[in-house]
Amino acid sequence: MQIQTAIGTERKKVLEGLASNRAAAAMAMLLPGALWAKHGLQHPLGNDFEGFPDFVPQEITEAHIDAACRQVTPELLGDGIFAGSVDDIVAEVRPLVAAGLRHVVIWNIGPLATGAGPGDLLRLALLIRKLRRIPLPS
Repeated sequence: MQIQTAIGTERKKVLEGLASNRAAAAMAMLLPGALWAKHGLQHPLGNDFEGFPDFVPQEITEAHIDAACRQVTPELLGDGIFAGSVDDIVAEVRPLVAAGLRHVVIWNIGPLATGAGPGDLLRLALLIRKLRRIPLPS
C-alpha cells in the first residue's frame, strides 16, 4: 500500500503548512470528489472525479490548480494523508497492520510544509524504523 505522509512535529502545524502550499494543493486534486464534497468543497475536476485512477496530468490547467489552492483546507488534507509526528503516523498505520497490511511504500510530502531540512530526513528514518517494529498479528 502506498501512503502519503507529512511528517512534522505536530499534525495541525503540518496540515496548515500543506494547505498553504501550492504544490500540496495541486496534489490534493488526486483525492476523490466525494472526499472534497464531504468537506463542503467543490473538486476542481468535478464532484464525480474518482481520484488518482482518473487523473490525467496533461488535462490539468492553471485554472484547476488555482481552484484547488483557493479551497484546500487542513481538514481535507488530513482525511487524505497520514500526517503529524512520527508517533501520530505510526498510530494511524497500526490498525492497518492489524488488518493484514504487510508492505508500505511511503510518499513523504511533508517537506512541502516543513522546508525540507535535515530534520525531515531524520523523522522519515525514524518513521521507517518504528513502522518496521509494529508487531504482526499471529
